[in-house]
Amino acid sequence: CFVFTRWAAGAAGAAGPRRVVRICQALVLPQYQGRGLGTRLLQAIYDWARAEGVVEITVEDPSPKFRLLRDLVDTRLCISRELLAPPSVAASCTEEALDEAQAALLLTREQLVRCYEAQQYHSLVEQCARAHEATHAALQKPFRLQAKRRLNKKHVEALDAAAMAAEAEGADGSGARKGMLERLYQAAPTPIPPLRKALIRPYGAHRPFSGAHLRV
Repeated sequence: CFVFTRWAAGAAGAAGPRRVVRICQALVLPQYQGRGLGTRLLQAIYDWARAEGVVEITVEDPSPKFRLLRDLVDTRLCISRELLAPPSVAASCTEEALDEAQAALLLTREQLVRCYEAQQYHSLVEQCARAHEATHAALQKPFRLQAKRRLNKKHVEALDAAAMAAEAEGADGSGARKGMLERLYQAAPTPIPPLRKALIRPYGAHRPFSGAHLRV
């Protein structure tokens, strides 16, 4: 595993620069996979980062499998510490809840939102399991709209450009915007449903893992 640290400028009013950790590469050899070693390694990085006074942990271009592993570890951390518990499948995560979770877990806000939505999706699946199939679409709609609002905010410039380009050609700008937003929603990396299947498995025992194994 290769982990790099850097110093970043502090926010306004902060005392001095901040130390940020970036996980660049993580690998478990095939013959050792499926034993929880990746989970323990990632947890060891988190434990080491907190001990070193790091203020944020990021990941560089994660592969799909590592992204799922990270989502699993991070969401379990949120659950175990009772952070980012969604009040409903329709409610957006509040800034106050993100601030609290970021201070406790050192994760980026984008990653914390993924953990929040994973918990929402878990609740949604449970609701659908108890409800008649005819009501599933109505139950799922608030979650879908909430995710699209987040994507709309993140990609507002590209969406505006798509609408303007369509209008310049005499087409429906609003329709072009909605179409692009739907494509973003369908293509967006999501921690669900594979993450939910992993979350409902029994938690593996966390064993201490020495920070000496890290390349920093």
